[in-house]
Amino acid sequence: LAVQTCPEKSMLLLAAGASPNARGNHSRKYAVLWVTEKRRKNDILQGKFTTLLQDFIDKGLDISVTGEMLRCAANHTLAMVKILVEAGTVVDGGRDRRGLNALGTAVAAGREDIVEYLVTVGKAAINLRDPYRMRGAVHHTRCTHTDCHQAGRLAYPYTLPLDPPPVAVFMSCNESMLTKLASLGADLT
Repeated sequence: LAVQTCPEKSMLLLAAGASPNARGNHSRKYAVLWVTEKRRKNDILQGKFTTLLQDFIDKGLDISVTGEMLRCAANHTLAMVKILVEAGTVVDGGRDRRGLNALGTAVAAGREDIVEYLVTVGKAAINLRDPYRMRGAVHHTRCTHTDCHQAGRLAYPYTLPLDPPPVAVFMSCNESMLTKLASLGADLT
């Protein structure tokens, strides 16, 4: 509860000996996941939660639980991504229900700075594909053009079990992200 609401209380609890690997009684969710899960628009508050994340790691957080945190952090904060990567989090680790790993999440969020960091420093495999949908990070590039309709786009590869599959179509109006991905070695074909 303290992690969800007040980073200062969480720091006091950790300093008093609370386990950095604590889990909720009902949800069984690791308390540390709350640190990265919610997007905070206030820079001061975001900075406090970044400090809290470092405090969890310094107090002995089990790094094997941080894969989900890296995906959440890749959605909005480079500082937390840096902390997690430097702590030893597996960058190409687990995926969410949509098949996104940390790199795919950063691409979908339009965070070029995080994408570049994950590939250059974190050594994320830029052409790694989701084993179920066969989509790489490039396929999660969101369109930024105001006249485009997401529902009218066909994601590549088309995933319905049709035989033979229809011709795959991939298009995006986010030239900036696609250029960044190409410069980092993404296969755009």
